Amino acid sequence: MSKIYINGLSCISPQPTLDTRFLTGTIVDSTTPYLQCQEPVYKTILSPTGIRRMGRLQKMSLVTAIHCLKDAGIDMPDAIVTGTGLGCLEDSEQFLTSIIENTEHAPLSPTSFIQSTHNTVSSQIAIHLKCTGPNYTYSQRHFSFESALLDSILMIKDQSSTTILLHSADEMTPNIYEIIHRMNIWPAPIGEGVSSLLLSSQQSSHSYAAIEFIKLHYGKMDATSILHWIQDCLALHEITPDSIDVVIQGNYSVSLSSLIPDATYVQYKNYIGEYFTASAFAYWLGAYSIKNQQIPEHCIKTQGKETSVRTVLIYNQIDQKYHSLALLVQPESTQE
Repeated sequence: MSKIYINGLSCISPQPTLDTRFLTGTIVDSTTPYLQCQEPVYKTILSPTGIRRMGRLQKMSLVTAIHCLKDAGIDMPDAIVTGTGLGCLEDSEQFLTSIIENTEHAPLSPTSFIQSTHNTVSSQIAIHLKCTGPNYTYSQRHFSFESALLDSILMIKDQSSTTILLHSADEMTPNIYEIIHRMNIWPAPIGEGVSSLLLSSQQSSHSYAAIEFIKLHYGKMDATSILHWIQDCLALHEITPDSIDVVIQGNYSVSLSSLIPDATYVQYKNYIGEYFTASAFAYWLGAYSIKNQQIPEHCIKTQGKETSVRTVLIYNQIDQKYHSLALLVQPESTQE
């Protein structure tokens, strides 16, 4: 496929990522059962009315969207596409609690219900920006972000949109954490986070990286099958393993070192935790590493032979069932 450029980035996570201090070595150690986002001071960004009316996930999402567009140097995207696994959990809990406490008979305020739906995040961003373009939300478990990314790529490819605000958002609550922890659904630590990427068909002075390809596979695969699948994906796009400078993995239960032995291996979920759209953080980290030509030292698991960062392979998998593979490359004009 033709390249899609990442021209703007923003992220709120359990680490200080909104101001990018995480990239220079500032790490926050959590003392809570799950990793909670480092939220900004909203009153310096949002109106008092917005702060009062919006839920926590909506506020974080709106801040990252505003920050991302400013970073990209544009005021209005052509479209907004969001991926979320569980939507606005806090508002969903409030609505369900109200039903239980009122025994389903007393009239309830519709606000909690309206704000609990999965597409609330994308809608709030559009309302704030006054964006009347296409607005979509994808909720497909661990493929939620990747599905939103694929749709964004298709919209740019068919020329229905030139710039797209791609967003991911998932929050955690004490009740949901207890369920996940008790059932041992995800590996520890559990986290949350929101990310925004401004995608474009055109390279600009703001470009961080270009997306060369993205591939998804659903279904159980053993380690050997995973390596064969990755090798086939690379071969399909005429990419040789020795041309990959960095590999970002969220889960190291499967080693890729036999296939890509010379790359620098990077980890990130130990800092932000596991959640449905955690892979979006890898795109934020990979794109920044390409533009800055530097990988945060604390994220390096194994140092490779190459010190430059021109190609970043992102591999994410959960339970060896949800597999996603993407390649970020350095934009042409910045290559030496």
